[in-house]
Amino acid sequence: MKKKIALISAALLLAGCSAKSETAEPIEEEFSCEAVITSGEREYTARIERVQSDEGEGAYSFVFTEPETVAGMSVSLAGDSCTVSLGEITETLERSELPVHGMLLMFSRAADGAVNGETEGKAAGIGYTAETEDGALKRLEFADGTVFEMK
Repeated sequence: MKKKIALISAALLLAGCSAKSETAEPIEEEFSCEAVITSGEREYTARIERVQSDEGEGAYSFVFTEPETVAGMSVSLAGDSCTVSLGEITETLERSELPVHGMLLMFSRAADGAVNGETEGKAAGIGYTAETEDGALKRLEFADGTVFEMK
C-alpha cells in the first residue's frame, strides 16, 4: 500500500491551456526524444514519445531513467486519463485529478502548441517559450523555472 501511495504521489508531483503568442514552423506531430528535465533543484531524465490521437491532440508517454527514485516509472497521458506504472504497480487517474501545474501536463500543453507552430504561450497559466529546429522540439522553458532540454 505504501508503494502505491508513493507511486501516485510521484505521479501527481510530475503531472500539471495554451495561448498563442509567437509562431514558427510547426514541429512534427509524432516524435520521440530523450529529455533532461530540471524542476527546481531536481533533475530527471526521461524518454518522451508523442503520437497524434484521433481527437487531434497528442498522447504522451514518459519513461523515466533518472534519478534512481523514479527510474522505470512510466506515465502515459492520453485523452482524459493518466496511467502511471512502476514495476508491478499500475494506477489510472483522470486528468482532472492531476495538479494543474504538474510538469508533465504543462509539457503536453506546450508541446501541443509547438505542433501548431506556437513558440510562446501559457500552459496552466504559466508562460513558456519553445525552441524548435528542423521540425523538432529542442527546448521548453517555463516561467516557473522548469526546463525540458531535448536531445
